[in-house]
Amino acid sequence: MWDLVNLKGVCTRTVHLPVLERIGASNCSLLVKLPITTNNAEDIKEIRAKLEWWSNITWQDYEVKSLVQRRFQACTASTTLGKEERAEEPETPQRSW
Repeated sequence: MWDLVNLKGVCTRTVHLPVLERIGASNCSLLVKLPITTNNAEDIKEIRAKLEWWSNITWQDYEVKSLVQRRFQACTASTTLGKEERAEEPETPQRSW
């Protein structure tokens, strides 16, 4: 999630997101709740964002926070998950027919 300055939430109710593995956030300071539950916390492989953003996340369940805390990587906006991946993705070769 990048430059979503008005984003306050991902969903309005608790949902099970079994395929959620990576979270990256940059310039989303109003987003203070994540769609992570005890059901999917173990599936989270990586969370990248600024430490200030991470510190402002509110948790309904501190067990969830403890499960994903070790997956958090503080970084600058330029190294937030996805930015470098998109830069490294090879271009799709042009086909000549």
